[in-house]
Amino acid sequence: MGETGLPQNEVPAALLFFNLGVEVGQMIVAAGVIVAYHLVRLLARALAGHELSIETLRPFQTPAAYGVGILASFRMIQRVAAFWTG
Repeated sequence: MGETGLPQNEVPAALLFFNLGVEVGQMIVAAGVIVAYHLVRLLARALAGHELSIETLRPFQTPAAYGVGILASFRMIQRVAAFWTG
């Protein structure tokens, strides 16, 4: 952190606030996923007339897993390429 011009006596505060920022970001993403889940349940109940069950969601399980894997692989390749190119 000294290379960024941050004085040595400010390092603990910088690390603390960086980590707090990361945690707050994770909570925001988790809250967004929970809200989206409840919206999908409400829409399913309104449109289909019945509660959304795990069996109803089974067909989406594999495509969702592939989507997450593809996105994670893309981000990893981006980061490795950026590391190698300087």
